[in-house]
Amino acid sequence: LPVERVEGTIVAKLPAPKTILPREKPIPKPKPETKWQQYAKLKGIQNKKKARKVWDDEIKDWRPTWGYQSRVNDELNEWVLEVPANADPYEDQFGKAKKAKTERVAKNELQRMRNIARASKLKVPGVGLTPTDTPSKDHLSKALALAKKSTASVGKFTDSLPKEKPVKNTGKKRKFEPNVGDMSKEKSAQLDILSKMAKAGPTVDVTKAMKQHLLEEEQQRQKANSERPKKAKSIKKSIKRKQGKDTKRGGGGKGKRRGRK
Repeated sequence: LPVERVEGTIVAKLPAPKTILPREKPIPKPKPETKWQQYAKLKGIQNKKKARKVWDDEIKDWRPTWGYQSRVNDELNEWVLEVPANADPYEDQFGKAKKAKTERVAKNELQRMRNIARASKLKVPGVGLTPTDTPSKDHLSKALALAKKSTASVGKFTDSLPKEKPVKNTGKKRKFEPNVGDMSKEKSAQLDILSKMAKAGPTVDVTKAMKQHLLEEEQQRQKANSERPKKAKSIKKSIKRKQGKDTKRGGGGKGKRRGRK
């Protein structure tokens, strides 16, 4: 500490007093990165910063670019909408725009829930097909197959159209690994493939081979029992007949004993 002399006495200068208070709430944990953020980090993509507020010429005020009260350049805020050249002139363009916005909001919410499930290492359920503006032939066939199987009988009693062809390959053909994955897991999988290729002899499943051996023994035993001659059965029948005759000659059985007076 710095020292000074005051009236012939050495005095040390003390630092300013500080009172450390405990934190009211715990330190917030860092949010898990989304799938796009992981991909952008891997590829080195840098997002351009967007202005939080934009000037709106109609209301002469600053409005947020996204989120609550973000009505800048919104089609629903217009009093008239242009009908496209290839669209039905009697179609409600306001209703169409409102429906498209509702679908976009639902799609964003679905993606947000998927990111949360992926960050929590939970299984992400499939949701069928997401709506698209220009669906392809494959997309329509998959949507038709899903609509047929959405009944209580899983499409067992759903009627087909007169010239409708059976849908083929409605499920996923192949499962691709994500672009951003566990490198150690991928490395172990590749080493496992190389070790299998390097082995000279084929791999043998001991459990399966044992079950097959026991099954063959049981089949041979059953075959031997079915081919055994029927002499033993005939001998047993003859012994039973003789025993029956002897009991008849003795008489009495469970009744009173008969003897000579």
